[in-house]
Amino acid sequence: MEEQVYRFLLTSPGQDPAALGLGDAQLEPAVSRLIGLGLVTVTADKGLVAERPEATLELLVQRRIARIVTDLRDVVTARDRVGALTTEADQAAGLMARIERLYGSDAVTDRILQDWQLEPASEVRAVKSRPRKPIYPRTDRLHTNTLFNLRRGIRYRTLLSSSTLDDPQYLDHVRALHKLGDSHRVTTDAIQEILVYDRTRAYVPLEAGNPLAGALRIQDPGVAATLTDLFDSVWERSTDLELYLLDRATANERKVLDALRDHETDAAAARHLNISVRTFRRHVADLMVRLNAKSRFQLAATAKEMGWF
Repeated sequence: MEEQVYRFLLTSPGQDPAALGLGDAQLEPAVSRLIGLGLVTVTADKGLVAERPEATLELLVQRRIARIVTDLRDVVTARDRVGALTTEADQAAGLMARIERLYGSDAVTDRILQDWQLEPASEVRAVKSRPRKPIYPRTDRLHTNTLFNLRRGIRYRTLLSSSTLDDPQYLDHVRALHKLGDSHRVTTDAIQEILVYDRTRAYVPLEAGNPLAGALRIQDPGVAATLTDLFDSVWERSTDLELYLLDRATANERKVLDALRDHETDAAAARHLNISVRTFRRHVADLMVRLNAKSRFQLAATAKEMGWF
C-alpha cells in the first residue's frame, strides 16, 4: 500500500493521492507511514511531495544500519564502539559507495562465494539466530565452501541463539561442524544475524529476522571492525556448544524422555512422537551414550536427577 502511494506521488507531483480511489482507512495510515520514514514530506500548503528514489535509498540504508546498531547495543557494553558505528551511519553519504544491496538468499550466496575467489579471508565470525534450511552437503554451496575452508585451516567462529538447538536436525549439523573446527558457542541473549570477514567486510540482513530477504554487504573497515568487537564481546560471555549441551536437554530430548516414561512400548512412544520405531530407538540410544547409562532404567534415573523430566 505504501509503495503504491509513494509511486503515485513520485510520478504525479502535487496531485492528491485520494485519486487512487483508496478509502481513508487505507490511505491515511499509508501516508503517515511514508511521512514517518521520511519518504514523503508535507509542504507549507499541506501538499504531499515524494522524495527522489536516490535520496530514499540512502535514508533506508541509514535506518537499517541504525537498527542493527540498536539491536547489538542491547546485548553488549561497548558503548564507545557503538557510538562510532552510529556516527558512521549518520555519515552514510560516504558509506553508500561501500554498501551493496543483495536481494534474496541466492544473490547473497553468489556474492559470498565471489568474495572467497577474489579476496579470501583468514577468519570468519558468524551469528545465527535461527535454524537454517535442511542441509544437503551435495547442493548447499556455502556448506561445501565452509568444509573446504576448514580443511585449509581458516578459523571459523559461530555464535548460536539457544533457541536454534531445539531443532534436532540443525543440532546434528552444528555439532558436526563444531567437531570439524568451526567453533560454536551458545548465548541466551537476543542476537542479530551477521557475518564478518577479517574485520574488513560484513553481511547483515536487509530485514531483521528474515535472512531470506537478502543482505547488505558492507565493505567498510570501520563498520566491520565495530561489528567484530561487538561479536567478540558476546562471544566472551557465551558457552561452548558441548559444555552447554552437557548440562541441558534439548526440546527434542525431553520429548523422547517423556515418551519413554509415558508409554509402555517403543511402538506407542514412536507413534506419539510421529516418528518410526527405529528412529525412536536411535534417539534413546543416543541419550544413553550421552548420559553414560547402561540401561533404560539408569537413563531415566539419571535424567530425573539432572532435572530433565
